[in-house]
Amino acid sequence: MIRSMYRERSLKNNEGQATLVIVVLVMVVSLAVGVAASNRAISNIRRVSYTSQGDQALNCAESGAEDALNKINELGAGSFGTYTATLNDIGGVAICNYSYKISEFTSNVITYPLVKQDDSQEVNLSDYNGNLNIYFGSDDKASLEITFIKGTSAPYSVEKYAYNCNEFRDNNFDPGGSNGGEGLPCGADSFNINGYKIARIRPLYTDTKVTVSFGNMSPSQGYLIDSTGNAGTAQRKVQVIRSNAQLSSLFDYSIFSASTSEPLRK
Repeated sequence: MIRSMYRERSLKNNEGQATLVIVVLVMVVSLAVGVAASNRAISNIRRVSYTSQGDQALNCAESGAEDALNKINELGAGSFGTYTATLNDIGGVAICNYSYKISEFTSNVITYPLVKQDDSQEVNLSDYNGNLNIYFGSDDKASLEITFIKGTSAPYSVEKYAYNCNEFRDNNFDPGGSNGGEGLPCGADSFNINGYKIARIRPLYTDTKVTVSFGNMSPSQGYLIDSTGNAGTAQRKVQVIRSNAQLSSLFDYSIFSASTSEPLRK
């Protein structure tokens, strides 16, 4: 009888301990799930907050670039320098701030990511003496017409060159497939520039990427704007190139006289 009662108490104690272990395990699992869910929610909130700040910083950087373009229109070369500003909401609370630098756009290698078919990209060559290479050919179908305006005063002279990439066309253009460089498959012959004013580059048959490589630093091609926007912990940067003013591509179709002794007459 005593042994039976002891056995019942032992079984009840074991059952109580097992129940306690299960309860503790459930609590631990619930706590772990709760912590994980909480961390995930906090992470999502942080991500949303940072994304929002990133959008604000990008908008702020773009605002700085717009401000820089307005300053260039007002002051021209007098706008070179670094500027800062803060954008506030209606209540005067700061939303973000930006800083931008306006400098002269000049480089040894200038890339135009996409020049449209029959549009013209003008390159300033004033006061430049040295070699010049022009590469093109986003695909093999591209052809390029290059017009050089030469002279120190009117009347200026004109030199024209034309190149096919790798697709053969019966147009009497020079082959450019073996003159590639700067990551582009085709190019023009190397030019020795002395006394030239501008080069006008016009893609034919298709749009194409164009890279102009100078033997040394190029003349000014316009203005370079580097704008940085900050909002909270986020920072975004925008770079804008404001090229020099240039004539419309219609200029390349206009009638001109190649003779200084017999100008055009009605």
